[in-house]
Amino acid sequence: MRTLIKPIPYASRADVFHILVLPDVHDGNAASDEDLLRRFVDRVRNDEHARWLGAGDYCEFINRRDKRFDPLSLPEWLQGAALAKLAQAERAHFLEIVKPIGPQCLGLLCGNHERTMELYNEIDVYGTICEELGASEDNPLALDMAGFLRLSFRREIGKAKPDTWTYDMYLTHGWWGGQLMGNGVLNLERVFGWAVADCVIAGHDHKAKAFPLARIYPRKNGEVEQRDGWCIGAGTFLGQPRYMEQARPLKRGWIELVIEPDKRTVQVLQ
Repeated sequence: MRTLIKPIPYASRADVFHILVLPDVHDGNAASDEDLLRRFVDRVRNDEHARWLGAGDYCEFINRRDKRFDPLSLPEWLQGAALAKLAQAERAHFLEIVKPIGPQCLGLLCGNHERTMELYNEIDVYGTICEELGASEDNPLALDMAGFLRLSFRREIGKAKPDTWTYDMYLTHGWWGGQLMGNGVLNLERVFGWAVADCVIAGHDHKAKAFPLARIYPRKNGEVEQRDGWCIGAGTFLGQPRYMEQARPLKRGWIELVIEPDKRTVQVLQ
């Protein structure tokens, strides 16, 4: 586990930043909403104050030898020659769409679908996705399955010392499921209890949700301070795949954090 520290300079007290969470996309499944993914990319690309982070499971990554493989779940662009190298074709398709916003990426989680490809097929799709989106020694993006992301907002004030405010996130792909919201809500609250961060974000269960929580802290002057935080489930771009046709469909979309660093306020849009 690691902490990524990302400096975000800004010039005006009025500047507002939008941090978009790319949820479980599962590109390569016919039920994945490619149009929505392209709208996400356009939303980020067209806003100089927009940044984004990935929650994992960027592609389906289920090859033909996998017991979960279902040829009827493949989109048209994965037919024919692409069947010979499913994982590579899915990764290339995903990157072709997302690569334009690589410079605005803050961090990328590894999902269980990426991890399975590495464990059982010896294909490091996660590492190459990070590299293609701009990861380097000076710009690390890989958080693996979980880690911390510290946003360091710095307002430049001429030659004076910059005004700095940090906002800490704990990111995890998640490990829980269930058809109802309750399990995800309970687990997010549990994680918020042991991961010291201003915000907890998880993927995996495909259910978008956001709710505030608060902690109390002792202060040196003897008073007690309350600090508010957020618990966020990233959601999904996957609608109702064939293996879930007997379950309720999933709401597709993404979540945005609206951060005004000079006011030190955070709102969440669903």
